Amino acid sequence: MEITYKNTSALSLIFTFILFISSLNLSFSTTICNTNDKNVLLGIKSQFNNASDFTTWDPITDCCKNWSGIECNSNGRVTMLAVSDTNDVIGEIPTSVVNLPFLQFFTFAVFPGVSGTIPPAIAKLTNLVHLDFSLDSLTGPIPDFLGQLKNLDVIDLPGNRFTGQIPASLGRLTKLRSANLGSNQLSGPIPASLGMIKSLEQLYIYINNLSGPIPASLAQLPKLNELSLFQNQLTGSIPESFGSFKNPALNIDLSSNNLSGPIPSSFGKAKITALVLSKNKFSGDASFLFGKDKTVLTTMD
Repeated sequence: MEITYKNTSALSLIFTFILFISSLNLSFSTTICNTNDKNVLLGIKSQFNNASDFTTWDPITDCCKNWSGIECNSNGRVTMLAVSDTNDVIGEIPTSVVNLPFLQFFTFAVFPGVSGTIPPAIAKLTNLVHLDFSLDSLTGPIPDFLGQLKNLDVIDLPGNRFTGQIPASLGRLTKLRSANLGSNQLSGPIPASLGMIKSLEQLYIYINNLSGPIPASLAQLPKLNELSLFQNQLTGSIPESFGSFKNPALNIDLSSNNLSGPIPSSFGKAKITALVLSKNKFSGDASFLFGKDKTVLTTMD
């Protein structure tokens, strides 16, 4: 028994020593911000005259630990730049972000003083997953090159002053889950190519100047749970295929357009949570939307 006890004690000491050495290794391997990435961020801070959003960006501290809105990977490379909601950030989207090659999350939002167009440099951020320029004062068209960012999961561009048509190239974003282009000045048709994004769950293009028919291809989106197209100038009838959406948790808002014709009878069997059709020019009978067995919340004129 004594030999067993001594062997056990020795093993315990060895195990404790290994844990101690491991903890030392972990402490020495603490993430330190990459020097090049840090200099890029300090350049952005300088570009905006040390605005209040950047007060924690102190050159003597580690950007991976102490800087608000910044996150890094295990190698100290910046993967997130997320700043928002101040009035003293004035200028244009910083093109120097192209020198943050590991950037995945880029939020530069709720800055009324940020104007200009989305710079072409953004197209080089091939690791980008989340792009948020909401509630800025950006102008010009939504650039076609956004369709090159194949890893995009979220695009948030509402509340700007974008003009022109929605680029059909967005249909190439096969990983996209949410796209918000609402409250802009976009015109022209809704690209049928958006129906190719099988991963799409939310599509918001409300309060624009979109025209033409609603593409039937949108009914081919199996995961769609939010479709908001209200307050545009859409014409024609609702595609019959809209009654065959796969997701029973779907909310559809087509109100305040110029849609006409009968409401598809397929909606009578559709499993939809909410359907808003008010302020259009529909004709014919719609009583099938209000049956006692319907769980859908339907709003019409």
